[in-house]
Amino acid sequence: MKEIAKATDEEAAKHGQEVIDSYLEIYREQGKFLPQPKNSMQLLQTA
Repeated sequence: MKEIAKATDEEAAKHGQEVIDSYLEIYREQGKFLPQPKNSMQLLQTA
């Protein structure tokens, strides 16, 4: 049963990455820039 769950988790992660890649491609095609990543400390400092 663990093997089935592992395969499902891996497949879900793969599909999630495909969605992210598609989103990024569309964003670039529209000439939009991605925001800079922020970590939790940066978010706390701006609050």
